[in-house]
Amino acid sequence: ARFVGADRGLKRLSLYRVADVPLLPAVTVKAGTPASAARATAAGANAREVLVLDAEDRPVGWLMREDMPGEGVVSVEMADPSSPTMDRRTTLKDALSMLLDHDVQSGIVIDRGGHLRGLLTVQAVMDWMRDERARAAGDPDAPAAEPGLDADDADDPA
Repeated sequence: ARFVGADRGLKRLSLYRVADVPLLPAVTVKAGTPASAARATAAGANAREVLVLDAEDRPVGWLMREDMPGEGVVSVEMADPSSPTMDRRTTLKDALSMLLDHDVQSGIVIDRGGHLRGLLTVQAVMDWMRDERARAAGDPDAPAAEPGLDADDADDPA
């Protein structure tokens, strides 16, 4: 441990990819959705914000519940693109670096076509690292490793 250094956990992150960590679902609304429906979607999911998708179902950015208009429709201009986008091949080290650089807790994971795959959070990476350490130590109670790619990714190199 002294030879490798205290930051060996961070160095190990360059060996793993976003695909290794279970992604979280996002609460989404499509641009053009009536504002009342967007508010109902957020409220129904108990979400403070929704991820706005464009006409092609690609993520544009976040819209806070309190920023949703009283009338009209949700537009792409209302969305805050503060979260970084990454693909499932991004290393966890790079993903965490992007999250820290953007000062956010979650990143948007997209496929090769730019479509939403899910969210990667700092907490999910920390939980995965803890579980990975337990699996490596042979802990029988450690959660099983998630498969790196699901069936939808078989032909998607991103």
